[in-house]
Amino acid sequence: MPYVLKQYDVIAGKKEEDKKVEDFLVDVVKLSETLAHKLLKNAKIVDHKNKRLQKGKVLKSGYIKVLIFEPITKGLKPLFQTEHFALFDKPSGLLVHPTIRSTEYTLLDEIRYQFGDAANLVHRIDAETSGLILVSKNGYAQHVLQEMFEKKRLLKSIKL
Repeated sequence: MPYVLKQYDVIAGKKEEDKKVEDFLVDVVKLSETLAHKLLKNAKIVDHKNKRLQKGKVLKSGYIKVLIFEPITKGLKPLFQTEHFALFDKPSGLLVHPTIRSTEYTLLDEIRYQFGDAANLVHRIDAETSGLILVSKNGYAQHVLQEMFEKKRLLKSIKL
């Protein structure tokens, strides 16, 4: 299951006194600043009372829970890849991204497992549909490829 709820103890004292949640996530949990801010923005961090934590909140003794996406692999490999993008042949029945927290496995798992957190789907197709999926490996490629779709310089399907 790609979404995992992890718990981290917060001990108020000299070291962690007046530590803001985003600093705790980077220093103790070892998340990147970007991911820490994204999780806070998307309400994926709660305190021991299950209250949503927001950026700037000073932590007290207790614990925090972090809902984090940990991708898994089932060995699906890209058909083609470059430095900036990859093409996957998505089989029928496979979701492209999780729709609920308990979704077992999706194409996004493979993408993030193989290429890291910056990798993303450029477009989607239905779970029942098989076909090629374009994947960006970084933010720059994501921006360029999505812009190409918007300006119709790149089309999702070919009509025969």
